[in-house]
Amino acid sequence: GRLPYTYPVGPNALMTYDHRHSEAYAFSRLYPFGYGLAYTTFTYEDLSVANALLGCGDRLDVAVTVRNSGTRAGQEVVQLYVSDHYARIAPPVKRLRAFDKINLAPGESRRLHFTLSPRELAFVDRDNRWIAEAGRFSALVGNLRTEFELKEDCSF
Repeated sequence: GRLPYTYPVGPNALMTYDHRHSEAYAFSRLYPFGYGLAYTTFTYEDLSVANALLGCGDRLDVAVTVRNSGTRAGQEVVQLYVSDHYARIAPPVKRLRAFDKINLAPGESRRLHFTLSPRELAFVDRDNRWIAEAGRFSALVGNLRTEFELKEDCSF
């Protein structure tokens, strides 16, 4: 299985659900969110977005290739995180927006596609409204990162 939270090195470490303390300030983590053991290894390649400029009515297609680079068959949970580069309210360092569990034989690879809407980039602002602010975002899968941009503010 995979851990549903970040596990700190020490018992007195402060943690929040949004990764701010464990990642933004480079505190030591014993195990990161989503950590789990496997009997094989997986390699992430070719992370891309189909439309890097997103409007309020658009959808963003994020694609990544996952390869079983080990000698045994295995399962992997592929996790897509999104990071907002700037917002009026300090945004979380990254938020889990999509995931998929796949089974791969040794040497097998699979191209996965995740679809995001501007609503999934939104946060609650000071006026208690859901808003996705125009600006740059990063999509993160495994150790890969690519950027895209929301060209206008979107309210929900």
